[in-house]
Amino acid sequence: MEPCSRVFDYSAVRVNVYNATSKALVAQASAASSGYYGVKLGAGSYLVNVTDAAGKSFGLPSLDYTQSFSIEKGHEIQMDFDIDTGIR
Repeated sequence: MEPCSRVFDYSAVRVNVYNATSKALVAQASAASSGYYGVKLGAGSYLVNVTDAAGKSFGLPSLDYTQSFSIEKGHEIQMDFDIDTGIR
């Protein structure tokens, strides 16, 4: 095996945030090329998934596989994702 010299451009990644009750998309953010992203949300319960720019998920075929989270007023959370880019 040889190490892969290709670098994944994380700016192709979209972080999609949905209202946990209605499943409506409430926010979407593009990651920076380094992989960092930010989304401002109000207090509430949400679902989040990660897709490429075309909306194709990284091994996660539907909203059934999203991560759920809640935010309390005045609080901040950090969410990190492992993305299998397929680069080997």
